[in-house]
Amino acid sequence: MVPTAEIPGALREGTMEELRRHAPFSAMAREHLIELVSRLSVAYFPAGREILPAQTSVPTSLFVVRRGVVEARATARTGEAEPAATLSAGEAFPIAALIAAHAPVNAYCAVQDTFCFVLPRETFARLMEISAEFRDFCTRRLAHLLEHSQARLVAEYASAAAANHSLSQPLGELVVRSPVRCGTQTRLRDAAALMHRCQVGSIAVVDADERPVGIFTLRDLLDRVVARSADVEAPIERFMTHAPVMLDLGHAAIDAAVAMARHGIHHVLVTSGGRLRGVVSEKDLFALQRLQVTRVADTVRAAPDVDTLVPIARDVRSLAHGLLAQGASSEHVSRIVTALNDRLTSRVIEQQVAAAGLSDFEWCWLALGSEGRGEQTFATDQDNAIIFADSVLAPDQARARLLPVAGRINHCLAHLGFTLCRGGIMAGNARCCLSLSEWRERFAQWVDRGDPQALLDSAIFFDFRPLWGEATLSQRLRDWLTPLARSNSRFRRQLAQQALLNAPPLGALGDFKLSRHDGKSGVLDLKLSGTGPFVDAGRPLALASGVQATATAHRLEDSAVPLNLDSRECEAWREAFWFLQLLRLKHQHAQLEAGEPADNLLDPNKLNALDRRIWKESFLQTRQLQRWLRLEYQL
Repeated sequence: MVPTAEIPGALREGTMEELRRHAPFSAMAREHLIELVSRLSVAYFPAGREILPAQTSVPTSLFVVRRGVVEARATARTGEAEPAATLSAGEAFPIAALIAAHAPVNAYCAVQDTFCFVLPRETFARLMEISAEFRDFCTRRLAHLLEHSQARLVAEYASAAAANHSLSQPLGELVVRSPVRCGTQTRLRDAAALMHRCQVGSIAVVDADERPVGIFTLRDLLDRVVARSADVEAPIERFMTHAPVMLDLGHAAIDAAVAMARHGIHHVLVTSGGRLRGVVSEKDLFALQRLQVTRVADTVRAAPDVDTLVPIARDVRSLAHGLLAQGASSEHVSRIVTALNDRLTSRVIEQQVAAAGLSDFEWCWLALGSEGRGEQTFATDQDNAIIFADSVLAPDQARARLLPVAGRINHCLAHLGFTLCRGGIMAGNARCCLSLSEWRERFAQWVDRGDPQALLDSAIFFDFRPLWGEATLSQRLRDWLTPLARSNSRFRRQLAQQALLNAPPLGALGDFKLSRHDGKSGVLDLKLSGTGPFVDAGRPLALASGVQATATAHRLEDSAVPLNLDSRECEAWREAFWFLQLLRLKHQHAQLEAGEPADNLLDPNKLNALDRRIWKESFLQTRQLQRWLRLEYQL
């Protein structure tokens, strides 16, 4: 039994404010917080004290760290305890054990003198029932934190995006259809059926004079109806959001974007003279940027020479800024940036091939590395190669024709801002310009006889995908390579060993272990220690499961079923990876806007508390992924 002390009534208001500094308490309704605090007590644990043992019985309480540091310790293969996570102020445990009503897998110990809020299991269960915000956080912890971070990001970028022409467009120009609406006494069943029939994500609720009094969305349907098994015959006014956010027809699209960011909503009602005229959704605003994507792509297609492409390459960066401003995820931004960079590269290749006359035999330009994975940021160099058919020309003859053109393409791409690869992994290098048979021989050497250093040097080649030319050559190579790598456990084990080289830089007290990189002190490398471990782990997972995807997130997701992985763990790994990718995009964009060269070196102390917390959580997910690799390959 943990000795606890009740919180006096006079201190409960202050306790509520203390809790509101952290998710999910910051988003919970006041009446739910009052109920929570009324049942809270406080417990003290001296340094070294075990708070909660592992594998004993179902826990009786939820603990929320108030001050101090708590370490979760997992039992390793050797039988000894090893750190699994470090929890600091605002973080709670053991959530999963309470939800599933089983004994906690990890043991929890105080690393230093620690105070915890203690909430009885019965109150935890009630809050899960009555508070959608609390329930959402407990079941989707990392995703919930990421949503809060994304909202902050949108607010941060929205004002800067006001100069974007598309976001200056009046809302009246975006309202192209009559709004889907109903009265306050409309049955919930009928309102939901109307939303389904009209294929919309929201329905406006109006009074007899067509003045909006509420809005009901698909999220409300899940949180307020499905989750509570509510009566679908009841009037919709019982479930709608009252006093919805409204803007006049004359307001600009950017005003809607800012309102969505400020209030954490996805729909804004558009009115004229107080009467409903339409509904603008987050998707409508994002569609404005999609049109800009099309304009950039069309301009690339028509560019007559490489000099014409230079300003277009800069436009890609500006477009990415606009996408971040509208709340696009890092996955979407990375994919769009990669797609537009593909267009730029393809146009350069077309220009050079037309000048050289290389259309008389089959060959394909391959994207490698981050471009091959579809994960490019603003600081990207070239990683590419060529594969050509075993046909009429001998390999040396084919290379004699291809290498001069490939070299010119590499230098044209450098002119557009894609720096030359310092390791020489470019199509203009003879060792990266091979026939299908030669590539098979090269990969066979890496898989069957490769030493650790050779694998380290070659890992980037396993991320290849076709970018221009005869794509069937790339697919034939992939189809041959997949079963070869899957059948070689020694090779996959070597890849797993490489993936363990970069341990997450977390100290014993859960703080960041900062270091010096490229002349900068007190920083972390967002690529080497951030996204890199996920990229490196994705390769052996994909090869072991026969997954042909090159994108890291797809490798992690698609490997879940073949390898019998917990889908929730895989989802957390994906979310952590994309958050770290988002940090890279934000950091690099800020550097470029300031006229500085973009890099991956960031001081965590420059981030807000929420992003630092998610960054630490992402490193904990890295640790979990690497722990799985160690257990799977007995490393």
